[in-house]
Amino acid sequence: MPDSLDFSYAVIRVGEEWKVVCARKAIGHFAQRDEALIAASALAAQAAAAGHAARVLVQTDSGELLQAWRG
Repeated sequence: MPDSLDFSYAVIRVGEEWKVVCARKAIGHFAQRDEALIAASALAAQAAAAGHAARVLVQTDSGELLQAWRG
């Protein structure tokens, strides 16, 4: 059976700010990547605590998305 995720949160740069994106919806406006990463990790941890599989991806300076958290 393939490994599936219920929630994926991506921390991406949009213009001059950082956002958390989940299910094609942007959540929040953050000045720093770390602030958005903290918010995304908290959301993913809440989903995991509720029994869902979740992960956080973060955009690097080169634009690549790397997995930062999985639960």
